[in-house]
Amino acid sequence: MKVLIVKYSNQSVGYLRQDKSGRMSFQYDQQWITKGFAVSISLPLQEEIFPEEKCRPFFEGLLPEGIIRDEIARNLGISARSDFALLREIGGDCAGALSIGSSKEEFSKGSKVLLEGQILIEALSSLKGKPLLAGEKDVRLSIAGAQRKLPVIYENGEFFIPHGDLPTTFIIKPEIAGIEGSVDNELYCLALARKIKLPISDFDGLQLPELIKTDGDVAAVRRKYLLIKRYDRKKENGQIVRLHQEDLCQATGVSSENKYQKDGGPSFKDLFFIIRKHSSQPAWDVRNVIRIALFNYIIGNADAHGKNFSFLLKKDSVTLAPFYDLLSTEVYPNLSSKMAMKIGGKYNPEDIFRRHWHKFAEENSIGSKLIDKEIDYVSKMVWKWHERVARQLFWHEQLYPKIIHDIIKLIEKKLELLKRE
Repeated sequence: MKVLIVKYSNQSVGYLRQDKSGRMSFQYDQQWITKGFAVSISLPLQEEIFPEEKCRPFFEGLLPEGIIRDEIARNLGISARSDFALLREIGGDCAGALSIGSSKEEFSKGSKVLLEGQILIEALSSLKGKPLLAGEKDVRLSIAGAQRKLPVIYENGEFFIPHGDLPTTFIIKPEIAGIEGSVDNELYCLALARKIKLPISDFDGLQLPELIKTDGDVAAVRRKYLLIKRYDRKKENGQIVRLHQEDLCQATGVSSENKYQKDGGPSFKDLFFIIRKHSSQPAWDVRNVIRIALFNYIIGNADAHGKNFSFLLKKDSVTLAPFYDLLSTEVYPNLSSKMAMKIGGKYNPEDIFRRHWHKFAEENSIGSKLIDKEIDYVSKMVWKWHERVARQLFWHEQLYPKIIHDIIKLIEKKLELLKRE
C-alpha cells in the first residue's frame, strides 16, 4: 500500500492511498475530523474511507489535463494515467490550500529562485516542452486545465519559482497555441468584466523581449503574456497563506474528463443547487452567476464549463470564488461555438433569445423580474463599456488588434439577439 500525506498548512488533513491494483482511496485524519472542515462538498467529514469513485474527482481535479498532463508524465517518467503518481511528483502547490507529498520532508518551508531577464524568458519558453517546469529539481507545481501556464511568486516587481512548500501568488499565461491573440482577448474580456462589477482577480498584461531566429538572422520580438493574481492566496502577518477552493466538477464529484454538460458534466442547475444549499451568501452568489452567464453569452465564451466555476471553502463558510478564464472563443472559426452549459435548453448561442433566458430562470427557480433586471443591467453596462475598454487598453497601438475588432462585432450582435423575444 502506497501512501501520500494531504496537508493544510502544517496540519495533516488525511491520507491518499493506492493499493496493489492501482486503485486510490482517501481517509480523513482523525484530528482533522474534530478540528477541520470538509475539503470538498463531495467529501464530507467522516471516519469511513472514501473509495476511488468518490475521491478521484476531487484529487484528479487538482492536476493538469490533456496533452499537458501527458507531457508532464513523460518528462517525469511516470504513467499519465496515474493520478497518484502525478500528485506525488507535482502536488506541492495546487489550486486551493492543500499540499500533497510522500513524506514530511517534502513539506519543508522551502526557498525561491529568482527569475530575471533571460532566465524568465527561457522558463516561459520551456513551457512548450516542459509544462509547469515539471522535472526541475524541487519544483512541484500543479494547476488544473489544458492550457500552458506558469504559477510563480511575484513580489516587488520580481518573479520567483518556489522550491519546496512555498505558495505561488500569481499565474503567467502565454498565448494559447493555435488561438491567435488569446492574451489580448482575455485581457479585454477581464477588463470588461471588471467594468460591469463582476468579481474577478487582479490582472495585468506583460510584454517580454525574446530573440528568435528567422532565415539565419536573429530578430527581437516582444511576446505578450497575461499576469493573473491568485485569489486562493492572501497575505497574513507578512506571510503568504493558501485559501482553500474547489471547482464545480470537484464539488459535484465529476471528473475533469466530463467537465462539459453534454458529457455528463455540471449544469447551471447544479451550480445554483450548491449555492443555495451551501453558500453563506446565496443571494449575492446567485446574482453573480446570472451575471456571468449573461456576460459569457454576450462575449462568446462558449468554454465556461464545470472547471471554470469555483468555491472558496472555510470551516464556517462557502462562497462563490472570483471568475476566471474569460475568453471569447466564439470569434475563432476553428473552435466550437456550442456552449459548455445549456441556456434555456439550448447549446447553440445563435438560437438563444430573451425567452430562453426566461426558461433558464424558470429551470433554476429565478424570478422573471430578476432575470429581466439582470439582462437589462448586463446589456446596458456591456454596451456602455465595450468600446471604451478597448480604447483604454490599446491606446498605445495605432489600431486595435484584429481580435478585439472581432469581439466588439460579436458583442454588438449578441446584444441585438438579447432584444428578441
